[in-house]
Amino acid sequence: MVTKILAIIKRLKQIYGREIKMAKVIQEREKCVGCGACAAICPKYWEMSGDGKSRLKGSNVVEGKHVLVLEDVECNKDAANACPVKCIMVEE
Repeated sequence: MVTKILAIIKRLKQIYGREIKMAKVIQEREKCVGCGACAAICPKYWEMSGDGKSRLKGSNVVEGKHVLVLEDVECNKDAANACPVKCIMVEE
């Protein structure tokens, strides 16, 4: 899924002649301790699930990690910084 999205972005760059910068939000969910900081700071992208761990809304599982590709990371950097076990990463 992420590969398809990146291919679409590449094609859009060719069509419109400008670079579209994308970022990735990555969660190593198995490391999550369920503190809820990410959901409190960034509820647009994070929520607590029934198993007590946080969930990255709209993400896809890629090689065991939950990944969401965004044009703007918005509050996800704050969520990553607040995570006590550092299971959230933002790649720009």
